[in-house]
Amino acid sequence: MAHTLNEEIAGNVRGALDASGVPITTLATDTGIAERTLRRRLGGNSDWNTSELARIAKRLEVPVSQLMGGTHAA
Repeated sequence: MAHTLNEEIAGNVRGALDASGVPITTLATDTGIAERTLRRRLGGNSDWNTSELARIAKRLEVPVSQLMGGTHAA
């Protein structure tokens, strides 16, 4: 089954989050993204925006390109 772009990014963010050991509640607070919104994004059920990805990457100390991963244009 093909993954949507949102699902692919969500998987990459979850992987970086797991590797960092940062709790989701801390990530939400530190990035200014509501925890409910962050959980929806991580579920692959809503669109990511570049501002969110940049803040997450900065907090998790990874390049934004890692969060975007092998994504491709539709």
